[in-house]
This record gives sequence, structure tokens and C-alpha cells, in this order.
Amino acid sequence: MRHADKFNISMNNLIRAAAFQGFNELVRELAGDPEQILAKVSLSTALLSNTEQLVSSAAFIRALNIAAQDTHCPDFGLRLGERQNLKVLGAVGILARQAKTISEAFAIVSRYFNLHNTDASLGIETYNNKTLLVYDNTTPGHSRDSQVCDLALAASNSTLQQFGGNNWSAKGVFFIHKAPNDLSQYQRIFNAPLYFDQPQYAIEFENATLDIEHLEQDPEINAFFSDYVSKLAATYASNHTEIVGQLIRSLLSTGYCTEERIASILQVNRRTIQRRLKSEGSSFKQLLADIRLEMAKHFLRDTNLAMSDISIELGYSETSAFMRFFKQHAGITALSFRQGNS
Repeated sequence: MRHADKFNISMNNLIRAAAFQGFNELVRELAGDPEQILAKVSLSTALLSNTEQLVSSAAFIRALNIAAQDTHCPDFGLRLGERQNLKVLGAVGILARQAKTISEAFAIVSRYFNLHNTDASLGIETYNNKTLLVYDNTTPGHSRDSQVCDLALAASNSTLQQFGGNNWSAKGVFFIHKAPNDLSQYQRIFNAPLYFDQPQYAIEFENATLDIEHLEQDPEINAFFSDYVSKLAATYASNHTEIVGQLIRSLLSTGYCTEERIASILQVNRRTIQRRLKSEGSSFKQLLADIRLEMAKHFLRDTNLAMSDISIELGYSETSAFMRFFKQHAGITALSFRQGNS
């Protein structure tokens, strides 16, 4: 497989909230309720509005499967992937769009893909005059799930069309899962021969596609995002406080934001989290309190949420518990803080 060495994030089972791009709209078009589906996996539209928020990759896959079931749309992941392209990768996508050729673009994506999804990989294999773009996903408990893998192939196909033009099409598309009863959406989206029960998820195309040039290069933008993405990769590779903090923000409103829950998501034990946070001068208890206070001040200052609703968002079952917490850590009552910042 031809690609640059990857940057590895120090903890696993995470995905950027940007992966949900188009999710709510598609669910509604299929007469479903996105908030209800997200609630089933302990997520919310409000949380996902920050596309850089890290959430559980397993929760993302469960949301895709629940959406497929609730909307009676077996190819939900495929349809969602059609709506996505490089933009869903954030800074990495911007950097890739600055590449001179498709080959360079996918080398960038391959190297930094785990900044978007720590459990997935995207690579290029070449043989004779053909190229395979290969996707793999090994999320624990959901390895090579058909919904998320179909999504990735559809999004990759959209990206290739974005570079190659509307007349570009693959020579073949390969799926590990068996052929669905209805192939119409697959045929429409890929417009290429489809092969099921294969050993990998992949898109095949002519080698010449790799040399297609892109006209979006800007040396200054390229330099800025190249530096930014490298620093971001270095941060995620070493900053455990940042990663645990992201998960605390995503779990608080569920009422189950515990050290054990986060350890389970990251597939490590509690002591590993404690040791890593301690090495960075932090602790789970302190991080939880700091983030709760930060979020509480935001809700009080920038929203009109009732105290009871703020309490729920911060993981408290009783408003009085939130009020005590705020007074203890802010040195002022929540009501006084809101009045002083209105």
C-alpha cells in the first residue's frame, strides 16, 4: 500500500463530529427524528454542532445503523456518504485540496486520516495500470461495519469525482458485505461495476487518475495548513488531557460521564488514564470540574437556558447539586453570575 507513514493518536475509538455532516438532514428527508436517534447513542445535535468535537466512533456507527433501521433505509450510510467529500476532514481536507494531483491529495489524507477517525485507514495500492483506493475500519465491536464502510466509499467516490470531473467514474467498486436486495442506489452513486463478498472495501480506477491536476493550489494556504495539521497531529499524539476533555464534553449531558466510561470508550483501563493525566499535571476529577465550570459559565452567559436545563447538560440530576457546585468553584451564585453578565 503506497502512502506516507501515519501519525498515530495516543488513544483510540474516536471520531470527529464532522462525520455526522448531512446526518440530520438525511434522517428528516426519510421521515425520521435525528434527535431521537442521537439520544439513543448519548449524543445530541448541540454537541455535534462543533465539528472538531471528538466523540465515540462506536456511537457514530451505532447511530448509522439505528438510522438505517428507524427510517427503513438499508443503504443509509451509502446515501450519507454521497453528501460528503474532503470538506468533512476539516483542516486535513483543506490541505488535501491544495495538493497538485490526486496522488498527492490522497497521500495527505492517508497520512492524517486518523486525526478524523482513529479506527479507520485509507490507502492506495497500485498494480499494472490500475489503482485501488482501499478503506478499512476496525472499530472494536463494529469492525468493517457495512454502514460506515459504504459511507466511506461513497464519500471517496465523491472526492474522486470532485477532482476528476463529472465524467469520471471508477472501473469497479468492491464490498466485503453481501449484495443488498436493492442495488439501485449503489448503481446510481458509483456508475461502475459492483463486486460484493470481496476481501476488502475498495474503489478501482485507472492509474492516470492519480496524475489529474487540481487548480486550487495556493502556496500560502498550503504552508499554513501543512504546519497546522502537523501541530494538530503532534498534539493528539501526546496530549491526553485534550482527548479526555473532549470526551467529557460529549458525555456530560448523558449523566454517565465517569472515568470508567471514558476508559471503556478508549479501550484502556482507569489506571492508564490516571497515569497519563497525572504525567500532564492533571487528573480526571480536576478536568471534570474545570470543564463543568467552563460550560456552566457559557450556558449562563450566552444562552437563556433554565437552571434546570443547564443542570441536565452538566450531568446533574438535581438543580440544587449544580447550584452548589457553581457557588463552590466560581465563588458566586449561578444567578448572580448570569445577572452580572446579562
